[in-house]
Amino acid sequence: MTTRRCGPSGGTGGEEFADDVLPEDWQVVEVHVHARKQVYAVQIVHETGDGRRHPFPVHGKPAEQPYILRLAADEFIVGISGHCSAQVDSMRIHTNKQISPLLGGDGGGGAFIYEAASGSEIVGFFGRAGDGLHAIGVILRGRGL
Repeated sequence: MTTRRCGPSGGTGGEEFADDVLPEDWQVVEVHVHARKQVYAVQIVHETGDGRRHPFPVHGKPAEQPYILRLAADEFIVGISGHCSAQVDSMRIHTNKQISPLLGGDGGGGAFIYEAASGSEIVGFFGRAGDGLHAIGVILRGRGL
């Protein structure tokens, strides 16, 4: 199954990162966001076709307890939005069933939004990270309907 990338938005600090391409029978089950005054780190957890959990690496510097967005079996990520400057200041995760609270600070640079086209979903992140999350973009794939 083909994937494509959109983005990233943010600054040039830190090092580049990118989540792996997923096998077709894997799905996103959790998104972890470490945030307070800004977004410090993100991580996606997938479930394999046989029910095993597979966490991708944490991108950025974890801070305290993350906000964990748990997805239902029929739920998938359709977008992310937020504000960024030299770092990702805030973000929300949009699924086909819910929108997370605003995570991170209440200020910061320009707005960004990445939305999956109909029949697609977000299955990973890429961007730049170091002492925080400097830039974020999304990895999309078609949904096996």
